[in-house]
Amino acid sequence: SDGERRIRVINLNLPVTQNLPDLYQTMDVAVTMNCLMKIAGEQALITKLLDARSRIQSMCVNTLRTHRLMNNTPIPENCMLLPLYILAALKSPAIRDGVEVRSDERSALLMQLGSWSVQMTDIFLYPAMFALHKLPETNGGAMDNGKVVMPPCCRLSSEALEPHGLYLVDNGVMLLLWIGKSINPQLLNDLLNLPSAERLDGAKVNLPALQTDLSSRTCNIVNHIRSKRPTALPLYTIRQGGAAESKMLQFMVEDRTLSTMSYSEWWQALARQLQ
Repeated sequence: SDGERRIRVINLNLPVTQNLPDLYQTMDVAVTMNCLMKIAGEQALITKLLDARSRIQSMCVNTLRTHRLMNNTPIPENCMLLPLYILAALKSPAIRDGVEVRSDERSALLMQLGSWSVQMTDIFLYPAMFALHKLPETNGGAMDNGKVVMPPCCRLSSEALEPHGLYLVDNGVMLLLWIGKSINPQLLNDLLNLPSAERLDGAKVNLPALQTDLSSRTCNIVNHIRSKRPTALPLYTIRQGGAAESKMLQFMVEDRTLSTMSYSEWWQALARQLQ
């Protein structure tokens, strides 16, 4: 425009309700967590980390308590994942308590939270973990429309990690390749062209394009994941029992740690607060 100030107005028609049961029935946990993490990030930057953690815990308890007081019915199925995602948020490096997270790393994540999309926050809180050693025949291949067939996700628990397995974890910020201590050497050779995982603990690697089925399908999966992320995703290898395995275990949000509860213990704690 020639010296004119113009404002672009975007209208958005959103449904509203005064009926709480309808609100709970239509609740989107991913969208809710995206808002809560932005609130927690601002709280941590303005006051302190403990306040941010306490605030989202209180919001979770109040949400469940309000439903219990207003409706003498079970929590709707679409709301059942809220406690799991709150627990995942408390264990995330953005607002996790403790000194194992570097201050510069935490500061960067808190700043990024403000601009992350719903999908990015969702994958950051509950990463996707794929078992590469037992991919179904179609996984990693291309469909007619060119999209890659992604494998099913595994539970984020150390119980799901098989010693002979090979797992890929995507948290939106990085990719981890976990290598079991009893893995078949042929799998390593087919994927990384290496006879053993002796020197792969914590190493940053580029997947070689090998003439093997596992290599082809894994490269398709990794490339598909990277195409969906706003920034480049480095790939690190983690060996079971190695010094760098803590990087992998921090993503097992359903497990108990020294400072946080397991998923089952978290539900029990919530039940006591709702009584």
